[in-house]
Amino acid sequence: MASVAIARGDDRSGNALVIGETTDRALLRGFLDRDRLFAAYALCDLEEREFRRTRWGIAREGAAVVALVLEYEGYSPQPLFVMGRDDGIAAILRDVIRPRIAYVAALPEQLPAIQTRYRVDVGGQMVRMWLDAERFRPVGDAGVVRLVPADAPELNRLYHLGFGSWLPAQAIGDGVYYGI
Repeated sequence: MASVAIARGDDRSGNALVIGETTDRALLRGFLDRDRLFAAYALCDLEEREFRRTRWGIAREGAAVVALVLEYEGYSPQPLFVMGRDDGIAAILRDVIRPRIAYVAALPEQLPAIQTRYRVDVGGQMVRMWLDAERFRPVGDAGVVRLVPADAPELNRLYHLGFGSWLPAQAIGDGVYYGI
């Protein structure tokens, strides 16, 4: 499916955006690599095991991808990830990726684009820790263990101390979770 949206507002080029779905992982990775820290979860969803659970909508202006919306299927509310230009995000949410209710990962400045389609109830802000390869120093055996589905209640109890997330046991079994 593809549609054409005539851009409004800040699009000074006068070009139409071409909106559609894609499964081109190289194209998606190239766009997500522009902000690897923000796009960390979406980059993981390019892996084979997760990719089959996703739908990817993109907006192009000419040959260039200018926006992306990722829908991860199976959970309710649907997790969405948005990145890129506001006019592209709004068009994708209008014509391609349209869940009834969603849990959205977006930068604060992208909320107006999302609000063209959805009422947004602002939730807790995600905080991420990261470390680059230059600063990484292994510490030996620090008691790190791989978590298993039976650890879901304790992991969810920990999450509830912060922002109230919930992970099903299957997500822990299928994913890569470690504890210390």
